[in-house]
Amino acid sequence: MNRWINHLIFCAVCVAASSVALVAGLATPREHTVSQLIECLKDPDESVRAQARFRLMLLGDSALFDVLEVLDGDNELARREAVFFISNCRTRRADAAVPALIRLLDEDDGDLQRGVIEALASLGPRAQAAAPKLRIILKEKRKFVADNISPISQRPFRFVPNALVRIQGIDSLPILLEQLNDPDVSVEVVDAIGMLGPAARETRTRPRSS
Repeated sequence: MNRWINHLIFCAVCVAASSVALVAGLATPREHTVSQLIECLKDPDESVRAQARFRLMLLGDSALFDVLEVLDGDNELARREAVFFISNCRTRRADAAVPALIRLLDEDDGDLQRGVIEALASLGPRAQAAAPKLRIILKEKRKFVADNISPISQRPFRFVPNALVRIQGIDSLPILLEQLNDPDVSVEVVDAIGMLGPAARETRTRPRSS
């Protein structure tokens, strides 16, 4: 109950602040809405962050570059929400996030790395610049051990085979074949090769030129 009361108070403060800013001529309705939603991405309450992220996704392209700034920020909660935004918001210009997403792959955060890999996968061929880094992650197979990350994020490298296929298509096959017999990723690699369909079989059986 206290959480919802606090949330209502927070929303009321947001509305009041918006009104003051508009009257003072400090922000347009759109500018203040986006900036306020960006601040909400930092809220400790997961429901507040989720609502803010959803509203930003509805704004789409008009909120994209504000969200991109969050990717390079230092707030861990907000960065995760921004990555989720990129994964799920079908904006035409989301590939602008690729450089920042590549930088985030080096962060010491399994949940964040998994989210970034999924975000890059969602961009498909537009995330081509991330392929070399994803290949390194797949080869190194770093495991994250921490109490505050979800079990599925302890081995984010397992999400790389799917991402490489979605980004590179048949060009991802050589590294997938290299990893095929590694028990840490064999299941994911088989699934990824299956995504390539007949093209994978044709490539594997094609005679090499001398």
